[in-house]
Amino acid sequence: MTGADNSGELLDEEVLRQAFRALSDAFDGERGGFGTAPKFPTPHNLLFLPERRPFLPDPVRWKLFEARVAADFVLTSMRDRDGKLLHRYCDGEAAIPAYDEDYAFLIWALIELYEATFDSGYLKSAFAMMDEFIKRY
Repeated sequence: MTGADNSGELLDEEVLRQAFRALSDAFDGERGGFGTAPKFPTPHNLLFLPERRPFLPDPVRWKLFEARVAADFVLTSMRDRDGKLLHRYCDGEAAIPAYDEDYAFLIWALIELYEATFDSGYLKSAFAMMDEFIKRY
């Protein structure tokens, strides 16, 4: 794939493997999410990891664990006293009320994690996030 106009082209497996490796290398196991900057552990990154695991060789399937760690971090460390989702994490502190897309992507990621792991806790968390989303928006 070269050039900017690649509409209609399917990504080949090697491109997906490279993207997976880059994303995996950027995972922050201590604070969840990806990269070192202040961040919200972006659910679209969480979505990529479980979706790509079937074509990966066995030694890297453990990366699903990283998606679980990041999701668990968001669910336990990125909420306010009332349990509402927060948008970003910086210097050991979560702050800023989450936006509607934060809820939407997290709900999607939790459902994908449930489908990948069959851990019903992720599905229950997705329903709880959806209830909070409906109340808030």
